Amino acid sequence: MRDQETGIVTCDFCGAYLGNYLTGDYYKLIKMRFCPACKAQADRQRKAFWAREKRKADRREKAEMKSRLERLEAENDALRRKIIEGR
Repeated sequence: MRDQETGIVTCDFCGAYLGNYLTGDYYKLIKMRFCPACKAQADRQRKAFWAREKRKADRREKAEMKSRLERLEAENDALRRKIIEGR
């Protein structure tokens, strides 16, 4: 977390002091959100969230494809019956 007034940067998870971007390495500190110890945990949580959302999207897409397939099969059956009745 960054304090705009003082320039102090702290870890979002544990609150550890990472540095002061007004006096230290500005470009390094403005991008840092986590200390090295918490970065692995943050990466795991981010990947778990991404995987969970991907699974939801895949399930949604699979359900949509299944319903589309059922509609097409019903339409094909109706057309097949029309063709048979026309003979």
